[in-house]
Amino acid sequence: MKRDPQYPLETLLESTSPTGVALLDEMLRLMNQGDVQAVIAQELEIPSSHLSVFFHLLTGASMQDYLDHIRVRRASKLLAESSLGIHEIARQVGFEFTISLTRLFKRLTGVTPGEYRRNHPHSA
Repeated sequence: MKRDPQYPLETLLESTSPTGVALLDEMLRLMNQGDVQAVIAQELEIPSSHLSVFFHLLTGASMQDYLDHIRVRRASKLLAESSLGIHEIARQVGFEFTISLTRLFKRLTGVTPGEYRRNHPHSA
């Protein structure tokens, strides 16, 4: 989706703006695919700082918090439904280092990925 340059940030921030709603929908689609803020900003042709302000004002959450929750949700699914190692799961959900996933996972769920897997045995 290309943003029409005639729409200033203030217009996009109006929750009833058709352009703002379409932009938020496209941002969420890209985020759910695992794209990060810089990629989304480039794809939508919007400065990264405007993008994060727009997202926060419309959703009440930061883009990073939203992405973190998406990653943990995907990791949870992989932990429960696959026999992939935690290192491979970390890579698949966007982390270069396993420790990054482990810390985030524990912060958001209260348990480590290993503990989560033990509590949700793979049934295949």
